[in-house]
Amino acid sequence: MAQGPLTETIQPNKVDAWTAMTVMSPTAYKYPFLSMLKRSKKPVGLEQSWPVMDIEQQGFRGRAEGLDISNDDYQYQGRDRLKSVAQKFVASYKLTTEAEVTETHGVKDELTFQKAKALERLKSAINMALLSDLDCARENGTTTKNTLRGAFRWMEPSAASLNSEYPIGDAYRVGTACSYESTLAALTPEGFRDMLLAAGIQREDDLVLDMYCGLRLKTHMSGWGEHDPDATSTYVPLKRYMTNASDKAYLAQIDFFQFDAARVRAHVVHRLLCDADTGAKTDYSDRSGLVLNMDSLSVAFNLDIRHKPLPNLGGGERGFYEAILMLICGMPAGNLRFKISA
Repeated sequence: MAQGPLTETIQPNKVDAWTAMTVMSPTAYKYPFLSMLKRSKKPVGLEQSWPVMDIEQQGFRGRAEGLDISNDDYQYQGRDRLKSVAQKFVASYKLTTEAEVTETHGVKDELTFQKAKALERLKSAINMALLSDLDCARENGTTTKNTLRGAFRWMEPSAASLNSEYPIGDAYRVGTACSYESTLAALTPEGFRDMLLAAGIQREDDLVLDMYCGLRLKTHMSGWGEHDPDATSTYVPLKRYMTNASDKAYLAQIDFFQFDAARVRAHVVHRLLCDADTGAKTDYSDRSGLVLNMDSLSVAFNLDIRHKPLPNLGGGERGFYEAILMLICGMPAGNLRFKISA
């Protein structure tokens, strides 16, 4: 619950009926990315690796009659490995005895309410971590923080900026042409098409992708369907006005993009690339996005989300939710990344 006017100083978790309807945070807790990820089998450790390979090519000229296989004909199919690290998440709560016996408007069971909000905070933290640029880190000790690799790092095109202990090979890394870091205003339909073209050439596959984008990025892309007929620009897109006279409705929204290289379905996500220490949104949150082949991503839980009550030592009921998980990317290549701050 967000902080607001308090009834009494000794009741820090309770508000009276008069202020109860005004102190709740306007932020909605939603986890679209977490809910759409496939679930992998339980990892055997806090660090996991898996093989990837780029299929070797060979020539296709004919062979002379009766020619035996020679040493030059034998080929070995080599493999590389990608790695991920599990991260622990905790969200705790405490309800004072005084607050427990104080009535709050609209809340029948304060303990149940506090537990539910703690679970929401945990899921929100997990969703933000998965849509972050955290990089793999694995250390022993209570003063260190094991961190998973967020989706924005999995889609990092530059080998130099990836942790050397958890590399992504050239053949499997997102191509430079599939990453956009310029301004939002400079992003055009042609630019988006060229990025998808680069992804399609890299994967040599019919791509069906999901785009998780900030609201400003989504709104900017929906504006591609509009055109000023008096404009002198040589770029003149086909424009169709969607109106309904009876409903007095005007539709200016694009949720699906179809190009030769890929088909893309767009989803608005409000909390990506947030600050890892505070969870606050950054300049990137509303302008950035990822275009992903969801078949290449999954989440693996070392420890499923669980609730652990703690002893009441006289101060009130308390406990916490916890989970340990990692984000697995079977193949980064063929995905797109938009990291935009302005």
